Amino acid sequence: MQSFDAIGKGLEVYPNYSVQNKEYSQISQWTGKDMRNLVKVILLSFAAALHRPSAVERCIFAKALNCIWSIVDFTLMSQNKSHTNETIQYLEQYFKAFHDHKILLRSSEKISPLEGM
Repeated sequence: MQSFDAIGKGLEVYPNYSVQNKEYSQISQWTGKDMRNLVKVILLSFAAALHRPSAVERCIFAKALNCIWSIVDFTLMSQNKSHTNETIQYLEQYFKAFHDHKILLRSSEKISPLEGM
């Protein structure tokens, strides 16, 4: 999580993204704005933080990235103004993939804010 926080602190301001005042692991109450900002950078930040896994970590890191990818896809697709049966099936698949692997986001000290989703 320290690597993820360090990457988050180094991000620059760009359109529709505001730099966090706190490290992500220090946010205790997430607002809608916090979550929207997180969705914009989480996948790339996790990929950067987990960029050189050992042989033992490789499988776990791949599953963690797939979990993050699923919640990002779910979040982005859920913002559509209307849905078809096909988009609802995608939402269900993304949510199931996230739910099946969210345990990977837990740390011994603190539960990830995404765990409650």
